[in-house]
Amino acid sequence: MVTNLIPKDKALKIPIAHGEGKYFADEATLKQLNDNDQILFRYCDEQGKVSAEANSNGALENIAGVCNAGKNVFGMMLTLSALPTQNYLTKTDVCCSNQS
Repeated sequence: MVTNLIPKDKALKIPIAHGEGKYFADEATLKQLNDNDQILFRYCDEQGKVSAEANSNGALENIAGVCNAGKNVFGMMLTLSALPTQNYLTKTDVCCSNQS
């Protein structure tokens, strides 16, 4: 799994370019993701605290990255294409929330 070498609740610096995109799912899907440990990353502060203030785009439950049930495919809210233009980046921190 992509997160197995990341210490649990370690804050990582992940670039984002805007606050427009956000993760959304219905209650049943959120429950399934949580129950199956499919939420890999959450927005957090530099100390690893997940909070509304650290949620730069309003994603439900501060979700920044999820994986499928088989845990062999994952998706993440980040904007690597913005890296060459540092002037357009806003800083955010992401916590590894799962050690699958």
